[in-house]
Amino acid sequence: MGHTMKARVSAAAVLGMWVMSLGQVAQAQTLPGRPGLWIESTSGTMNGNALPGLEATLEAYGPEVHTRVRAALKRYGLPLDGAPSLKCLSSADFDVDAVLRKARQECPGAQVEKTATGVKYRGTCQGQSGTTASVEGEVRMSAKGDEIVSNNRVSGQFMKGRYVSEHRSIQKWIGGDCSHPPAGVDREWLTMDQ
Repeated sequence: MGHTMKARVSAAAVLGMWVMSLGQVAQAQTLPGRPGLWIESTSGTMNGNALPGLEATLEAYGPEVHTRVRAALKRYGLPLDGAPSLKCLSSADFDVDAVLRKARQECPGAQVEKTATGVKYRGTCQGQSGTTASVEGEVRMSAKGDEIVSNNRVSGQFMKGRYVSEHRSIQKWIGGDCSHPPAGVDREWLTMDQ
């Protein structure tokens, strides 16, 4: 179930990136996001039950790593209750045309409303296994392109039951060089959420 759920969340993330880009397509061919190392804290629920957060993510790493990750999240102003991760994003990850192509395949006919700081969206996404999920949410990016906040709700039918999944993700840019993270952040954390 973990991989299937990750695929559904990925579809929601793609839709979020897609709708975030719609308001800027006329001005630029790329999103204002900064390439480099991003730190993220994601929290959520599945059918009202909290998804694993910081404690569960770091369970296998020992108290020293736990303390350092907690300190890094705190330093960057990220919630301590979410599941932490690092992502290395290139300028290609902010390519409007590529994001739009993928989003149109996965979430055709999405409704998008531009807000002062981002977009709100609602649509239907096709899962990899042929299932359909309803997706709605909001994505906001800072004017400097160094922070992304997204909230989304995904609901649909999975196997023999219905599910409702809600997620909140806060991502912050922490450096331009993924191979040399800032002090207090270990490069190995890039693989923690895989």
